Amino acid sequence: MKDDALEAIITRHFSLLARVSLATALITMTILGLLPVDQIPLSDWNDKLQHIAAFLVLTYLMDASWPETELNRRKVLALLGYGLTLEVLQLFTGYRHFSWLDLLADAAGIGLYLTTRPLFKRTPVVNWRWYRPGIQD
Repeated sequence: MKDDALEAIITRHFSLLARVSLATALITMTILGLLPVDQIPLSDWNDKLQHIAAFLVLTYLMDASWPETELNRRKVLALLGYGLTLEVLQLFTGYRHFSWLDLLADAAGIGLYLTTRPLFKRTPVVNWRWYRPGIQD
């Protein structure tokens, strides 16, 4: 009984939680993306994997934030636009640089979400994005 009540609360407020999480992730990524790197830089592969992972998560959060619409071109272009904007802003820091490979890794993260989306639909907790009481997929 307690679990049913918790599920109802989470389901009802899931898109709000996803939107707050998306905003928090975007703010955090922007700050981290513009701060100077005080430690030894990661290898290029680690950096690209971080971009892929970050945009995989951002794409899920974007998709979950507005569950009444499918993940469409507008949402994907907004994420790619964010990645491009962050790369351009790094040009003005004096200690970061623009990287087309970073932007490509961002796109790969989005593509990875699109290809693994069926797995997300079967994963507990994150599958609330597709939950509709009384409606079967």
